[in-house]
Amino acid sequence: MSDYKKNSLSLTGAVSLGTGVMIGAGIFALLGQVAELSGNLLCNLKNKVQFSKTIVIVAILLDAIVLTGFIWTKAKVDLPLIIVAFGLMVVIFFGEKWFLKYKDKKA
Repeated sequence: MSDYKKNSLSLTGAVSLGTGVMIGAGIFALLGQVAELSGNLLCNLKNKVQFSKTIVIVAILLDAIVLTGFIWTKAKVDLPLIIVAFGLMVVIFFGEKWFLKYKDKKA
C-alpha cells in the first residue's frame, strides 16, 4: 500500500463503482421495460388480452414516481448530464418521426 496515491481509485473503490453502475443501469432498463409493457397493454392489446386496467395504471404511476426520483437525484448531482440526455431524446424522437415520414413517402 505504499504506492497508493492520494485521491486515486483503489481496487475496492473500482469494484464498488462498477457494481453501482451496473445496478443503476439495470434499474433504468427495468423501468423502461415496465413502461413499454404497460403502455403496450393499454394501447394495443386491450381487446386481445384480459388484464386489470387498475393494476396497469398503478404500475405506470409507480414507474413514473421511481423514475422521477432517480432523475431528481441525478439532477442534483449532475444537471448538465440531464439536460444533454433530454436534448438527445428530443433529437432522436424528431429524427425518427422525420425518418418514418420520409420512408412512407418514398415507398
